[in-house]
Amino acid sequence: MRAPAFELDHIAVHAGARCLFSARQLHIPAGSLCAIIGPNGAGKTTLLRALAGFHGDCHGHSLGQPLRAGQPRPLAWVGQHEGADSPLCVADYVMLGRRPQLGWLGRSSAADQQAVARALDSMALPGLAGQRLATLSGGERQRAAIARALAQDTPLMLLDEPCNHLDIRHQQLLLRQLQQLARQGRTLVCVLHELQLAANFADWLLLVADGELVAQGRPDAVLHGDLLSQVYRWPIRAERQPVSGRWQLDVYGHGAVA
Repeated sequence: MRAPAFELDHIAVHAGARCLFSARQLHIPAGSLCAIIGPNGAGKTTLLRALAGFHGDCHGHSLGQPLRAGQPRPLAWVGQHEGADSPLCVADYVMLGRRPQLGWLGRSSAADQQAVARALDSMALPGLAGQRLATLSGGERQRAAIARALAQDTPLMLLDEPCNHLDIRHQQLLLRQLQQLARQGRTLVCVLHELQLAANFADWLLLVADGELVAQGRPDAVLHGDLLSQVYRWPIRAERQPVSGRWQLDVYGHGAVA
């Protein structure tokens, strides 16, 4: 049995005397697509950055290894608004994901080139491989950043709003790709604003609000209309279709929830 991707008994992130996020007993299974959901300002990105080891205190284990402050973690990170000012072409930018595998001369091997080609293909970017990153649209740059993380080939990928700037088609293609990676054994943890996408693509959810972890588990355990309505302060009805098994979230209620 594989060790969980994260098995934490304590997380705390502070800015001076102010607590930005705290949680106990956080669990993320290995080989899962996990979505962090919650309203604006809830602490989603703060939690994601804490899992990456960028800030805060995390006590517990990741992939069976104890987490220690300042210790590198075997993960790929995709933040928001990456690569906007990069002078590199897309292929060279994606090759940055292979830097840990490059030899001491920094020369790419055939295996590195193949990994980059696969990543570009996964994100539908081969035709833009020679184009400067700074000339791309926001959605194209986002796909290039995800391709760079794919080329890194780590067991963990953390993505902050990966659907940002993507149109409907590329949102669907991306999340299907992330699902496939999870089935192959990788663990993907991403912040998602779109509840409908999180409900139908993620197989593990972390619901956060006001800097705290409110609920965690499979969609069936988290997607309850009363709980979502309270957290988002808006009427939400969540139903799973009996035939297709897909979730339908009705967010067109009238009036805020107190």
